[in-house]
Amino acid sequence: MIPYLNYPKWLTITAALSLSILTGAHADSVSTVPLQNPHFSDVSGDGKPDSWDSYPGGDGIAVAEGGGVWIEDSSSSKGLGIAQWVPATEGTRYTVTADVAGEGGLFVYMNFLEKKPAQAKKIESMTLKQKRHWMSGGGAETRAHSFSEIAPAGTKLMRVWIYSPSSGTTNVRITGISISAESLGAPKAPIVVSPGSPIPEDCLIENPRFTDLGVDHAPKHWEQYPAANGSGTKLEMTESGMRLTDTDKKNGVGLSQWIPVEVGQRYTVSAEVEGDKGLFLYAIYTSEKPTQMSRYSKVELTQKRDWAKAGKVAQVSSIAPQGAKWMRVWLYSASSGECDVIVKQIVATKKNASSDAAAVAAGLLNWMDFETGDLTQASSKEGGDREIVKKGEGPVREGEYAYRVLLKKGKERSELAGPRSPAYGEARYGWSIYIPEDFDAEITPYSIVTQWHDWGTGKEYIEDGGAPTHLYITKNSWQFKLRYQGENNHVDSTLFKLGSIEADRGQWTDWVLEVDWQAPGKGGWMKLYKNDELVIDYKGPTWYEGKDRGPYFKFGIYRGWGGWKGTEAHSKLVFDAFRMAVGKDSTYEKVAPSTYAERPE
Repeated sequence: MIPYLNYPKWLTITAALSLSILTGAHADSVSTVPLQNPHFSDVSGDGKPDSWDSYPGGDGIAVAEGGGVWIEDSSSSKGLGIAQWVPATEGTRYTVTADVAGEGGLFVYMNFLEKKPAQAKKIESMTLKQKRHWMSGGGAETRAHSFSEIAPAGTKLMRVWIYSPSSGTTNVRITGISISAESLGAPKAPIVVSPGSPIPEDCLIENPRFTDLGVDHAPKHWEQYPAANGSGTKLEMTESGMRLTDTDKKNGVGLSQWIPVEVGQRYTVSAEVEGDKGLFLYAIYTSEKPTQMSRYSKVELTQKRDWAKAGKVAQVSSIAPQGAKWMRVWLYSASSGECDVIVKQIVATKKNASSDAAAVAAGLLNWMDFETGDLTQASSKEGGDREIVKKGEGPVREGEYAYRVLLKKGKERSELAGPRSPAYGEARYGWSIYIPEDFDAEITPYSIVTQWHDWGTGKEYIEDGGAPTHLYITKNSWQFKLRYQGENNHVDSTLFKLGSIEADRGQWTDWVLEVDWQAPGKGGWMKLYKNDELVIDYKGPTWYEGKDRGPYFKFGIYRGWGGWKGTEAHSKLVFDAFRMAVGKDSTYEKVAPSTYAERPE
C-alpha cells in the first residue's frame, strides 16, 4: 500500500478540468469555457463521472467521495481511461498542465479532429493530429507536467483522453489538470529566405525551404515530430531558413514529410544546414502512412540516414523496397543530442534505375556491393574510418569496388549498417570478408566482424553482458554467438566454434546466414554457410517475445568497450557483396555471393 494514496492501485483525479481561450495578447481577453463536470461528480448515481466517456471502460472506474475519479488499473492486459470532447480551433496552441503524485504513470492525449466519429474505433483514422504525454507520479510529492500542441488546419474538436494503457498498471494521483488555448492569429506571409542550392524542377518535397507557413505557424506540408516545446526545443522561421534549436537532453525535435513512392525506384534526399553541431536526416520506407505514430513500427520496411551538419550536404540515396508505398523524410535531433542549426532546404528526387528495379523485383530487400563507388548504399555509418577499395588497388570480391575498415588506435568500432528484418519470420543474408595476411587475430581478445543488432526492437531483456548475435574472430579462430530469449526475461545464447582462420588469410571468405527469427516455442531455426558449405545447422529459439522490429545487419570491426590499444596497421578488413532477402519466398541463391561471381583466387 502507498500511504499517501487513500486506496492502493487506484488512480485519483481530484482537479477541476477547464478550458481557457486566449483570444489576444492581454490578460483581459481571456475567457474561460469550462468542461462539463470538471470535478467528475456523479449526479446520475451510476458510480461514473457524468459527461465523461469511459474508454476503455471497466469496473475499475469509480467516482471518489469529495470529488475526483478513481481508476483501478491492476491489469497488464486491459487499459482504462476517460475522455471528453471539447470545441477546438485551428491555429490555436493548446497546453495541458497537470500535477501528479504516486507511483507509475499514465498518458494524457490531445486528438484534433474535424468532426466526432460515430464510433470510437474510428477516432484514430479520423485524427488530424495527435499529441500525448506520459505523466509519471512524483511519489509522496507532486510532479508538474506540461505539454503543448497547435491545432492543425480543419480542426473543430479536440478529444481529451486520460488513459492508463493495457501494457502496464498504475498507482498515481492527478492533483490538478487544466487546458489553456492561445490563438496565434493569422499566419504570416511567405518568408523570403536566402537561397541554398537551386531547387530541382523534379523535387518531390513540398515547401522545401519552409517559406510557406500554415495556420499553426509551422511550415505547410511539414509535420513537427517531436514537436518543439518552446523552451528546450524550438523551431522558428528566419530570413536565413528554419532555425532548429535543441538544448534539451530529454526531448528531441524534428520535421518530417511523407512522399508517395514506387517500388524499385531510387530516391535521393538531401539537406543543407548551417550552424552549430548537427542532426540526422532519415529516409524511411513504409507499407502505409500510419495515422498514429503508435503504428509506425508495424508498417516500417527499411530506413537509411546521414548526419547533417554545417559545411556538408547530408544525402541519403535509397531504393524503395517491395511493399513500399510511402517514404518519410525526417530531419531529427534526438533526445540525447543538442544543436542550433539553420536548415536552408530539404529536397528529394526520384531516378528510374532498371538494375535497381530488377534487383527488387528479384526479391532482394537490400544490398551493399559498393558499385556506386561510395558508401551511400549503407543505411548508416557507425564509428571510425573506412574507405572504398578499387579493383586493381586492393582486394575486391565482385565488380569494381569493395569497402575497407580502418580501425584507429583508441577507437572501438568502424561498421556499416544495413536494414532491419521484419520482427519475425525468415530472412537471408549473404556477404564476404577478406582477411589480410597480417591481420591481428591473436593479440586482440576479439574482433566482431558481423552483427545482427537488437537495439530499438521493442521489449528489452536482462542482458548477458555480451554483444547481440554476431560472427567474430578470437585467438585465430572463427566463432559465432546466437542470442535469444532465455528464462525469466534473461538473455540466453549458444556458442559455435567454426575453426581456424589461418587458411582464410589472404582470400575472400563467403558467408550466408539463413534464419527464422522466432521466440522460444515458435519453431525457430538457423543455418550458417561458409564458402557454400553448411557449418551450423541449429533448431530452436533465435529471437524474443514482444518485439515489434527485427534485428539490423551490420559489418565491420568492433573490438569492445574502452577503445582498442592494438596496432593500426594490423586492424584492416575488407567487405563486399552484401545482399539481404526476407520472407518464405526468399532463397539461398538470391543472397549468396557465389551466385553473382566466383570467388577470386
